[in-house]
Amino acid sequence: MWGSAIRAALILASFCSLAQAQVYHYQPPRLEYQVRPVYPQLAKTARIQGVVRLRVRIGITGRVEQVRLLSGHPFLVEAAIEAVRRWRYSPARIDGHWISTTTTIDVTFSLNQDDDDAPITWV
Repeated sequence: MWGSAIRAALILASFCSLAQAQVYHYQPPRLEYQVRPVYPQLAKTARIQGVVRLRVRIGITGRVEQVRLLSGHPFLVEAAIEAVRRWRYSPARIDGHWISTTTTIDVTFSLNQDDDDAPITWV
């Protein structure tokens, strides 16, 4: 009886040592060059403002490889995507190796702000 319990405990202990998580050092992408979106004149005239939320894939070269719309007013979407496609990053890294990564970016259009002060945030 004790033999099988000890054997089970030894097997469990060996699996636990194999399953220990390896710790990786992750460094997120860092924005190096940013183009501010141009507020579309039609949206200004219609007094449309809001947030365009984009899902962005950043490649190992730091270039924006893919942009996917998550939400936003149709009059603002094209300006946000056009600007974000031109952004450049220092790519993300794991243990010093460059990796592709995906992140969410909010581009805010506000009639009360100058174009230079429009906040752009990462989620």
